[in-house]
Amino acid sequence: MADREKVIRVLSHFPTNTFCAEGGEVTVADVLALLKAQEPRVITAEELEDWLEPAYLEDIFYGGRWALIADFSANWFIFNVTEPGFLKEEEFHVSEYGRRWRCWTSRPTDEQRKAVKWV
Repeated sequence: MADREKVIRVLSHFPTNTFCAEGGEVTVADVLALLKAQEPRVITAEELEDWLEPAYLEDIFYGGRWALIADFSANWFIFNVTEPGFLKEEEFHVSEYGRRWRCWTSRPTDEQRKAVKWV
């Protein structure tokens, strides 16, 4: 079990506790909400246009890898993808987003990937 899941499991047994933190009190519910918000999710096409962080790029044919958007035009996204030993560019058409490729906020588990259907 991942550390994140252990924290959620332990904290869920103490839903009324509060903790002192810099800037004020924090409840267990606050911590659980923050952890939930950090779960991997598919980035919407609209969000992707302004996305500045690395994203987990998933292609229906080749699987997933970390990538950074290098350029965006009206119809194309160009990603810098790090492969072992080199950097390469990959291009994806906007119209295929959600059907052939998609991006996640962080690397999803196999269960999370399978739970989100392709369009």
